[in-house]
Amino acid sequence: MKKIRITVERTSPKQGIDYTLIISRRKTASIRVLPSGQVLFMAPRNIPLTYADEIIDHRSSWISKRKLDSETKIAIPPCAPEDKKIFAARVRQKASEILLKYNGKLPKRVFIRFSRTSWGSCSTLGNISLSGYLCHLPDELFEYVVLHELCHLYHMNHSAEFWSLLGRLLPEPKLLRKKLGRYILPR
Repeated sequence: MKKIRITVERTSPKQGIDYTLIISRRKTASIRVLPSGQVLFMAPRNIPLTYADEIIDHRSSWISKRKLDSETKIAIPPCAPEDKKIFAARVRQKASEILLKYNGKLPKRVFIRFSRTSWGSCSTLGNISLSGYLCHLPDELFEYVVLHELCHLYHMNHSAEFWSLLGRLLPEPKLLRKKLGRYILPR
């Protein structure tokens, strides 16, 4: 089946909110506010344009809050190819120092990747992958990511036991997780 997608730039009449209307084969409508503050309204083919405007106006306070939240985000700059080895070495060194402070399981291997979607991950094989962009984070958040992945060696989920273990290693891990959410990886 052929993908049909129509994109239209619009402004809602009452609140004057600029948004991008994306019409596709989807069955439901949804609103997204991108980290840049751009408002997207994704809608099915049969939606009237006036209805899209009404929904945007009706959800204006929610949109404004999301836009304000996006203004407090901190974008991590992309890494030039020639700098990747330097950043990877920094992350590896710093992660090693953090891991050596803790007794218990250690990862079999630590990989440094320049992922656009994740700060870190842990495989069922016992390997940890860390983002090369971690060197842009404050020390407390860098440590949070490393220890978060270390705890996945014990619990491969985000269960209460996982958070309890992480809480024994770090004060207020959920607050640190929230702080980490302010940082945006390069796209």
